[in-house]
Amino acid sequence: KDVLITVNGLRLEGSEADDIELVTSGTYYSKRGKDYILYEEHLQETDEATKCNIIIDNNKVDIIKHGPANVHMIFEKLKMNSSYYQTPFGSILVGFYTTDLKVKKEDDEIRISIKYNLNVNYNHISENDIMIKVQAKG
Repeated sequence: KDVLITVNGLRLEGSEADDIELVTSGTYYSKRGKDYILYEEHLQETDEATKCNIIIDNNKVDIIKHGPANVHMIFEKLKMNSSYYQTPFGSILVGFYTTDLKVKKEDDEIRISIKYNLNVNYNHISENDIMIKVQAKG
């Protein structure tokens, strides 16, 4: 199914705050009780596209990115998950401690809210909020 995807992100690092918004089209399907959302991100720094997969499985959300940099982020409420963020310059160990996770599914819309703390090489870097809205096109 063709969908419209809106991703809003907020990163708080000390007194600094950065926010992003991405609106793009993608594909949604459901298989074996899991929901899959597939889309591409185009970052200003590079012409290369990053392929993004969001997998919703009960109380867990995976965000997998493949492109100039690769990462597999796993979000489970009140759990720490770690992964390697692979860049052209080398790998960085990142950790995601999910403080809140909500998934709301309706007939033609899915809303995902993730709040997490980001650690790099075991050091706290920032607090982050991600809001993802997936709507059926048309």
